[in-house]
Amino acid sequence: MSATEERAQARPLAVPSEPAVPPVRWGPLLALAAGVGVLLLLLSGRYGHDGDEMYFVIAGGHPSWGYVDQSALVPLLAKGIDLLFPGNLLALRTPSALVTAVGVVLAALIARELGGRPRAQLLAAAAFGTAPFVLWTGHLLATTTFDTTLWAAITYLVTKWVRTRQDRLLLAAGLCTAVALQIKYLVPILWVAIGVAALCTGRGDLLRRPLLWVGAAITVVTALPGLLWQNANGWPYVAMLDAVSAEQDSFQGGRVGFSAWLALYIGPLGLVLMVLGIRKLLRTPPYRFLGIALPMLFVLMLVFNGRPYYLVGLFPLGFAAGVVALQDRGPAWWRRPWAFGLTGALGVIALVCLLPVVPQGIAERHPALVPNPLLRGQVGWPAFTEDIGDVYRSLPPAQRAHTVVMADVYPHAAALAYEGPAHGLPPVYSGHRGFWFFGAPPDDATTAIIVGGDPDFLRAHFRSVRAVGRADDHSTLENVVLRSPTVWLVSDPVRPWSKTWPEWLHMNIDDDQ
Repeated sequence: MSATEERAQARPLAVPSEPAVPPVRWGPLLALAAGVGVLLLLLSGRYGHDGDEMYFVIAGGHPSWGYVDQSALVPLLAKGIDLLFPGNLLALRTPSALVTAVGVVLAALIARELGGRPRAQLLAAAAFGTAPFVLWTGHLLATTTFDTTLWAAITYLVTKWVRTRQDRLLLAAGLCTAVALQIKYLVPILWVAIGVAALCTGRGDLLRRPLLWVGAAITVVTALPGLLWQNANGWPYVAMLDAVSAEQDSFQGGRVGFSAWLALYIGPLGLVLMVLGIRKLLRTPPYRFLGIALPMLFVLMLVFNGRPYYLVGLFPLGFAAGVVALQDRGPAWWRRPWAFGLTGALGVIALVCLLPVVPQGIAERHPALVPNPLLRGQVGWPAFTEDIGDVYRSLPPAQRAHTVVMADVYPHAAALAYEGPAHGLPPVYSGHRGFWFFGAPPDDATTAIIVGGDPDFLRAHFRSVRAVGRADDHSTLENVVLRSPTVWLVSDPVRPWSKTWPEWLHMNIDDDQ
């Protein structure tokens, strides 16, 4: 054997390398993500608390393994922040701004996995960071904010696994799923769609990876306390699904209005990118199962009459695939610098329309400058609480000693419970959704100031029922969540609270109570 042949035999076999991906321009990408986060932080202290934010703080003061319509993590986080920084909106909303910034980065990384070059990565990140509903949820401490970024992380890890076949990525996706289930109970539907789509496209190897199921086992174990709480309390989350469907029919046009609201949340640029992205995924064999999963989730939400924003976690994948489609086949003008100008212009419009860019003093004089009704829902809560405080203080001292405050819906109850101590209010109760599980008024409470509710229901439970006025936000912005409810003064319960409390439980906003 010649020396050349010996050297050839001794040479190690080449190991197949992972398919190459374009580089990441970390400087511009991180600057973009930081810009989105800083912008959200700069605006976070304006106006006031959202009703859900106050509810989370109050719920976190009643620690539990589970709650009616979400898991335990966000309420505990909200309560912890409020204990450290009482009443500080900047502190309360900082986690949401940070999580949104992470979502911006993930959108770019998904684009990279799909073959997007640096320009496409930045455009995907910018499209996500300026999407209307992303800006809105990034402004609040909300379960959807965290859920969106966790869905983005899961789709990124699955997309990267397709390229690399590194099973540890599936374990990481399982860990993200475990965290997501500590936020909301929505993420299993994402995996159902991915799994079914993988089987339909011959990608069942994804479901045969052992580490995927290790991650699934971790998810089940960590979710078990919350599931046991649901079981012990009669699965109130199932009743919440019916309530969500009823709210969709009442406030957002049901299934007919679903697509229109989703288009509003996604924005005009995002809508174009999403359509192009689904088309791109369907035409790319390795990722075809993801192209099927996206419309499948849309159909599932439509069938179950869910809220359109449940799909916001799919924006990064759809946007990323859309910009890669433009990169590969789009017109040359789209790849010019003004593509970013268009994205930025649409983002500025969304910013001005959705977030508290206009100071409240100016907005009070010119309400038309605040077109977002949800933003208007952050004003007037202290004035509303003061109205109830006036009713409470008008009672004789002996009667006040046996008086409680109640509200028919949880945002009102949360505001009264959160703002109440500063206005001298007694403990606040409600039979609405999660508030009901915080407990009934004591049996020695013979008088109640009740905000909202059905007078016939009240007359069936008290011998004396009297309307004493309407609560108001005292703002020209007109808080649409408050809606000037009637304030009732009731006394002399027909039966003890402990006996009637089950009758107070209701889930729908417009129940007959």
